[in-house]
Amino acid sequence: MTKNKEVCPFLGIAIQKDLYKRVFELLANVEDENRQWQIAQAIFEYMLVHFDERKQGIAIRYAKVGPDHGDGVHSLYETSLYGTPPWPMNAQYPVYWGRTHLGGWAAELQRMQRWDTLDGQQYRPIDIDLYEQSSCAEPIMRGNYLAGVLMVSSTQPGFFKHPFSWQVVHDYALLLNLAFSQSDFYSLSCIKLRTMPALAWQRAEMEKVYVKRVLFASRHYNLTRQQAEGRVRGELELEFEQVARLQCVGQEIAHSGKRDVR
Repeated sequence: MTKNKEVCPFLGIAIQKDLYKRVFELLANVEDENRQWQIAQAIFEYMLVHFDERKQGIAIRYAKVGPDHGDGVHSLYETSLYGTPPWPMNAQYPVYWGRTHLGGWAAELQRMQRWDTLDGQQYRPIDIDLYEQSSCAEPIMRGNYLAGVLMVSSTQPGFFKHPFSWQVVHDYALLLNLAFSQSDFYSLSCIKLRTMPALAWQRAEMEKVYVKRVLFASRHYNLTRQQAEGRVRGELELEFEQVARLQCVGQEIAHSGKRDVR
């Protein structure tokens, strides 16, 4: 008989006034084009220290909404990852969160969602990232509009079992809300998330093609780096969506074949 792994829920401290002071200073003094990045960086770095006091491994991610393809927003696009080992310190390659991602659930349901390996089978499929044992995702909202989703993941099962941890994640999300302008928010009626390929598959594909395609788009279409990245992200999102659709069809055919054999 194996011994159950010790469960150590987060019982740290609430947001301290020094972070509020820092965010308000940035809000008042930083130019519009740099404000979002600097406020988010200050919050994420603070979160890393306070969520991972035991040095067990934390990942803090933010994924933004968009773009709207005319028939709705198909995914969230991960723009930030701040991690402690075994996660990387920063995101190496971006990924898309679809309707089977915990962050996608939070976006669709407009409320906090939690996942824990201790809970067993989920009522719907979920994409689990490498090292992830428990996670908490909170949407960034203003009224009936959504900017994105903040998600905190731990290498430890049971990390988000205590309600205090939910409140702390919620409070950080409220503070992060200040980083965004109204143009960053999309109507909830536009959120029509699709299934995306597994996160590991996406990262492997991004490693192969992302930089090459951004450089090509920049030269071929005479775009700035930022414009080229936006174009390539939009193209890859639709391509990945098609891959996920074909993968689902393949799985259905395989399952049908197994039933026929029986």
